[in-house]
Amino acid sequence: MKRFALNPLLLAALASAGLLGCAKSGDAEPAIVGTGMAGTWQLVKMECECLPGVPNETAVFTDSTFSVSTNGHLTAQGTYTSVAAVNTCGIGNSATPGLRFIDKLPTPAYQHDAQVSLQSNTLVLDYGLPCDVPRKTYQRIQAQL
Repeated sequence: MKRFALNPLLLAALASAGLLGCAKSGDAEPAIVGTGMAGTWQLVKMECECLPGVPNETAVFTDSTFSVSTNGHLTAQGTYTSVAAVNTCGIGNSATPGLRFIDKLPTPAYQHDAQVSLQSNTLVLDYGLPCDVPRKTYQRIQAQL
């Protein structure tokens, strides 16, 4: 008799867990924004077919805005959002979530996507390395207070 009493409880628990795990793929926003990018980052590696060396570049992120300075001069500034599929190299990659940057410093504003990897204090923004658009690796120098 106890065996039958446990089965409905187990079934209810499994059904609840299954319902919590269900979501439409278009409903969920990639969990990149707000997961620790806020702060100040120093460029430490740049991969591309460009001049050797690493520019003196610093990026500052809040939860939704960014600014980039090179040699102390502001070179990019705007907003960013999570996107379900980044568009790097002009080819949509539906399997890779990332960030969409809207650089408002130039007129008109410029939009570009990046695949993102954030592990501890290392941030990698890949704007489309196969098409010779840089992949930039930053190290955190200060977290947002």
